[in-house]
Amino acid sequence: AAAAAAAVGSRGRAAHLGTPDLFVHVGDTVSIPDRLWEWATRVFIPLATESLGQRTPILLAPGNHDQIAPNSLVYIHPPSRTSHWKAYSVGSIRIVVIYCDEDIPAQQRWLQEELNSEAFRSARFKVVLAHMHPFVEYWIPWAWVDLEQRKWGDFVRTKFLPLFEEAKVDLVMGGHSHVYERGMKNGITHLIAGGGGGELEKATDRVENYQVFDKIEIKFHYLWFTVKGCSMNIVAYDFSDTPFDQFEVKSRSSSCSSQTTESK
Repeated sequence: AAAAAAAVGSRGRAAHLGTPDLFVHVGDTVSIPDRLWEWATRVFIPLATESLGQRTPILLAPGNHDQIAPNSLVYIHPPSRTSHWKAYSVGSIRIVVIYCDEDIPAQQRWLQEELNSEAFRSARFKVVLAHMHPFVEYWIPWAWVDLEQRKWGDFVRTKFLPLFEEAKVDLVMGGHSHVYERGMKNGITHLIAGGGGGELEKATDRVENYQVFDKIEIKFHYLWFTVKGCSMNIVAYDFSDTPFDQFEVKSRSSSCSSQTTESK
């Protein structure tokens, strides 16, 4: 199965790769959610132009921009959902979507239940989507310090990340910071894919260094995921459709570990 993941800005991408099984967006689809024209010109028209919106399920991890107004709930919440956090099974993948704007005890209780659920434990791949990634490193320096925006979503790193590590999550993916960063820590592949169309961060605006990321690119981009057996292949493309990063995430599930052991 193949799934495209991208942050769509003023244009859609990935048509040259074919039709994906799932389209994933890591948040901040628009700047001001009460402006309905933004939803049209920055989200739905690009998706329709690339024939994604008509044929492909779309999974959104809401960001701080696209969920701060009541009108935005029409676009980012399925009718049956009453909370911002959710989990889905897509083929062999369990996708857990985290709400990063506020530290709500109910979410942590739900997360602990989800990580212990049969659906999560039996999944071959375990993926977490969090708009504010635990390791945001590029931001506006004065806002990071003077406005204390460094505290935004810090509970995802201090409270949730240890749970992800214990549960052997394979991939934690976020946006928020308009860069591309990839690395690994404690068995988890960490990925920031925030270059879908908004103004890019400046190379001089590095506000943290968690020593997690080996690959850092400040350019517009989108990603293409291909899942086969116990392997998840991810290719990052710039907006000229040229690949600039490619890597593999191997499942840490018990079923894949036993296959590896038997093959030795």
